[in-house]
Amino acid sequence: MFFDEMASKWDTERRIERAKVLANSIEGSLGETKGLTALEIGCGTGLISFDLINKFCKIYCVDSSKEMLSVINEKISQFGTKNIFAFGIELLSEHKYYGKFDVVYSSMVFHHIVDIERELAMLHNLLKEDGKLIIIDLDKEDGRFHKGEKDFCGHNGFDRLELQKVIVKSGFQDAKFQTIYVGEKKIVSDVVKYSLFLCCASCKQI
Repeated sequence: MFFDEMASKWDTERRIERAKVLANSIEGSLGETKGLTALEIGCGTGLISFDLINKFCKIYCVDSSKEMLSVINEKISQFGTKNIFAFGIELLSEHKYYGKFDVVYSSMVFHHIVDIERELAMLHNLLKEDGKLIIIDLDKEDGRFHKGEKDFCGHNGFDRLELQKVIVKSGFQDAKFQTIYVGEKKIVSDVVKYSLFLCCASCKQI
């Protein structure tokens, strides 16, 4: 699995700096967060959540990669972190968490998810009324961004209007987009330019 193989060397300087920008964007889109409980979908090594460590009362981090979880758990142990908790996807798929969250956020995860509507329906059920969903992901691109990943079978980024329609259909309101990052990715001899959007939407009970 690509992410298991990359886990031990994931925290490059470029990713660390980008995570700071994305975490600041999440914080800026929410306003007051003290006392809130958050869920990060596809946490990886926890770069973003550790940048938000002082912004939430509790942060539950979920990932499907055992090696990524191993890295984030090492960080939790190393720094004596008391409010970040890392789990595999069974926390959600097997309903081992019985509460609801104030905020759910993800970064560069949704383009890996084939069935977007199913994922949004699940997240809607996990959020409190008026809870916030934050999606950070790729703008629509030509497919070169993942050409070096042989197992990739997701989306080549998203058209914002099309994604907004799916989000609203899933029970969310006030889905607003903004560009928060523009970067370059080197793939073999190619340099791919890309942009990331942040979408913030409110959960409304259907």
